[in-house]
Amino acid sequence: MSSGFGVVRAVNSGDSVSIFETVRGPTGGYPPIRDIYLSNIQAPKLGYNNGTDKPWAWESREFLRELCIGQKVKFTVEHKTANENPREYGSVVTDSGTNLAEAIALAGWAEVRAPPEGKEARTEEHKTLLLNQEQAKEGKLGIWQDGEGSTGPSGKLNSLQFFDKHKEKPVDAIIEYVRDANSYTVALKDTREKFNLRIAGVSAPRVPSKAKQEAGEKPEPVGLEAKFFIERHLLNRTVVVVITAPGEAKRQNEFYGSISFAGRSLASQLIKNGYGKLVEWNAPPKEVDELKKLQKEAIGQKLRIWKHIEAVESAGKRKEWSGKVCEVRDGSSIVVQDSVTGEKKFIILSNVKVPRMTKSEVQPYSYEAREHIRKKVIGKKVTVMLDYERNDVDFCSVFLDKKSLAVMLVEAGLANVVSYDDNEKSIAYQDLTIAENRAKDKGKNLWNKSKTAPIYRVTDTTLRQNDAEKKQSKQKAKQFFGALQRAGRVDGIVEYVFNASRLKVSIPNEKCIITFGLEAIRTPTKEENEELCKEVHDFVYDKLQQRDVQLIVENSDQAGNFFGSLFINAKNLGITLLEMGYAKLNHSSVDYTNYANEYKEAEESAKKKRIRIWANYSAEEKQATSQLNESKQIRLYKVNVSEVIDGNWFYVQMVDDAKVLDSIMKQLNEEDHPFVPNLSVKKGSLFAAKMPDNVWYRVKVEKIDKGNIGVVCVDFGMGITVDRSELRPLSPKLASAPIQAKECKLAYLQIPAIGEDYGEEAADYFEKLTSQKQLLASVEHIDGGISYISLGDEHSLINVQMVGAGYGVLSGNLRTDDPRKQKLIEECRKKESEARRNRVGRWELGDFRDD
Repeated sequence: MSSGFGVVRAVNSGDSVSIFETVRGPTGGYPPIRDIYLSNIQAPKLGYNNGTDKPWAWESREFLRELCIGQKVKFTVEHKTANENPREYGSVVTDSGTNLAEAIALAGWAEVRAPPEGKEARTEEHKTLLLNQEQAKEGKLGIWQDGEGSTGPSGKLNSLQFFDKHKEKPVDAIIEYVRDANSYTVALKDTREKFNLRIAGVSAPRVPSKAKQEAGEKPEPVGLEAKFFIERHLLNRTVVVVITAPGEAKRQNEFYGSISFAGRSLASQLIKNGYGKLVEWNAPPKEVDELKKLQKEAIGQKLRIWKHIEAVESAGKRKEWSGKVCEVRDGSSIVVQDSVTGEKKFIILSNVKVPRMTKSEVQPYSYEAREHIRKKVIGKKVTVMLDYERNDVDFCSVFLDKKSLAVMLVEAGLANVVSYDDNEKSIAYQDLTIAENRAKDKGKNLWNKSKTAPIYRVTDTTLRQNDAEKKQSKQKAKQFFGALQRAGRVDGIVEYVFNASRLKVSIPNEKCIITFGLEAIRTPTKEENEELCKEVHDFVYDKLQQRDVQLIVENSDQAGNFFGSLFINAKNLGITLLEMGYAKLNHSSVDYTNYANEYKEAEESAKKKRIRIWANYSAEEKQATSQLNESKQIRLYKVNVSEVIDGNWFYVQMVDDAKVLDSIMKQLNEEDHPFVPNLSVKKGSLFAAKMPDNVWYRVKVEKIDKGNIGVVCVDFGMGITVDRSELRPLSPKLASAPIQAKECKLAYLQIPAIGEDYGEEAADYFEKLTSQKQLLASVEHIDGGISYISLGDEHSLINVQMVGAGYGVLSGNLRTDDPRKQKLIEECRKKESEARRNRVGRWELGDFRDD
C-alpha cells in the first residue's frame, strides 16, 4: 500500500480519476500522472472511440467531475493489477475530507461491489459504501432512479452541418482531451457531441503522440510546459467555445475556434504567457489588436518560446516595457528590473556617450554624470523602449515621466550625442540633438572650455584582491575612523550590498569608500536559511542600493571594516530589520550601541508576531537548553568512506552497521532476480541491478534517458548507467531495509568539484586521507538530505587538512554560538591563511577568488 498527494487532472469515468502527482525536484515541465480506480465501486462505462455510453455513464462521470476536478487530494493505492497495462485501485480523499467513493455511492452513481457470498465486507470503508448504496436505493438516486439513462448522441458527426449549426455561437463545452496546446477534444455539454478543436489565432509548440515520442521524436521547446498549463487549468473544465471555421476537408470533425474560461480568452492567455505566437489569418478579428499587444509584451519579456525563437518585427517597430531603476553604473548604463518578470536587465542609453567611470579610469565629469541620473531615477519607475542591439547589448530610450534620461544628460552638458547607423536611432534622437546644441551654446560642463574639468578622486578602503591591497585598505581605514566617529551622522551613498547587514558605502564629504556593517545586528546566512537569506538581501538591496543614507560610525575591526547605525529616510535600518523579523540581535554587543533599547524592543515585537526568523520561536525556546549544551552532546559515528565523488561530496558507511550490510548483500545475491517485462521505472524508485563486478546491488533511479537509466548504489554510493532491461524489482524485505550509504559533505567548507580548477587534485587528496581508514564523524547539520559533517580520527580533522592543503576555503558568513564549532572554524581560518601565504593548492598562483 502506498499513498501520495496531488491535484485531480481529469475524471476518466464515474469511478476513476487522473491525478497530477505532487513530487519533489524538477519534472521536466510535466509532472507524473497517476490514474486511480476507486476500490469496491463500479460506475457505468463511457463509450470511448465512438462507442455507445452505458445508461447513466455520462451523468455518473459528470457528478464526479463537478465534485473533484482541480481539487487537491490524497490518494492511497491498495492494489495494483499485474497485467500488461496495470491498474491502480485505491481511495481518494479531497482536501476538504470528502471520500470520493463514499460520495459516489451515497449519490447513487455507481454500484458497490458486494463481498463474496457468506462473507462480510473486508474493510470499514467497504461497509460504509454498502450502507451508502442502501440509502441511495431507498431514495431512488442516481442509477437507482426510475427510467433509463440516455446513452449519448448516435451516429457520426456531420462536420458541415455541425459547423452551420454552431458557427459563431457561444456554447458550453467540456475539454475532454488535450493533445497539446494547439489541439483539443471537446464535448458539447448539452448534446455530448464530441469534436476536435484547434485554437484560433495562436500557434503553440507541438507535442508528438505517445507512439512518436517512444520512437524518439521529441516535443518542441516549451511544448510539454504549455500542455501542462492547459491541462492544469482547462482539462475536464466547463468552458465557452465559439467555432469560427471548419478544419481541412481531410480532417473530419476538426474545427477552428476560440475558447474562453472564467471570462478570459485562451488564445490571449497562451500568447500573454509566452506559450504561443500570434497567427493573424485565423485570429478572431475583435481580438487581433489585443493579441498583438500581448505578444509584444511577451517578446519584450523573453517569455518561454521567445527564449528559443527570434521575433520578426517590421521596420520601426519597438519593444516597450516598464520597470524600476535598480542601479546606475555610470551616466549611460543602468539596471532596470522588469515590472512583469522581475528580471534585472542591463541596458545602455541610445545615441549618447558619457565620460567613462571604471576601476581603472575615471574621466572628468563621469561622477557628475552618474550622480545627475542617480539622484533623479534610482528606485523610480521608468518606461523602456528598445531602439537597437549591438554585440548582444540592448540600447534603449528610457523615460521618466515622459522625459528621456539621455536628454537629461545631454542638456546638462554631461554627455555627447553619437550616431552609429541610420537605422540605429533613439526614438528621442531629434530631442537629443536639440539639447546638445543648447548645452554647447550655454557652455555647460563638457562644453565649458574655460573651466578646469573636475576629476573624481576617492580613497577606497574596501579593496581586498590581494594581501598588499588588504594591508593598504586596513591602513587607510584607520586614517578615516577617527574623523568619521567624531563627525556623528555623516551622509553616504550605498554603492553595493554585500549582504543584508554589510554594505559598501561612499562618503562624498570625506572622499572615501568604506565597508560598513550594522553593529550588533545579525541577519540569516545562506547556510542557516537560504530562502530567508535571499529574501532579506533582496529587501535591503531594493531599499538601499545607491540610495542616499546617513551613518553613525561607532566601531571598527582589525580588517578595516566599520560598524554602527545606518539611516534611510530618517529610519534606523537595524530597527526595521529587527521589527520585520529579518535579523537577530547579538546580545553580547548590543548594549554598547547607541540604540540598545530600541533594538531590543524591535526584536521583542518580531518575536511576539512570530514572523520570519521567529516563525518557530516557541519551538526554539523549548530547545534552548539542549542547544546550549550541544557541544557536550555531540555524537561520534565510526565510519568508512565508501565512495568519493569529488573533494567535498562522498558517501560513508557506519562501521557498527556492517552486519546489516552483510546481511543485505547476502540475501540480495542469494535471491533469484527474474526479468520482468514492461517494468515501471520511475525516478527515486529502488531496484536490484548487477554491477560490472557481477554482484547484485540495491540501486536508486536518479535519471531516466529513454532506455538508459542512471542509478546510484544506495549501500555504497557509486553511480552507473544501466539499460532498463537490467533492472529487477526488489523483494519487500530488501526494499524496506535501511539504506547503508549516507551522502555527505565536509561542514563549513567550499571545495572545487571535478571539472573545476584543482577539482581532481582535491578529490585525489581527499581519497588519500580517507582510503581504507576507519574514521570518526559528527553531523554538524543536515540540508536537503545531505549530512554536513566533521570527519577525522583521534589526532586530526580532514576538514582542517583539506583547508591546510589549499583545496578548501571556509564558506562565507559563518556564525555560531557553540564553542566547539567556533574552535573548528577558527582552526580552519588559520590553516586557510597559512595555505594562502605558502601558495599551496588553489592558492598556487595567488588569490584564486580574484578571478
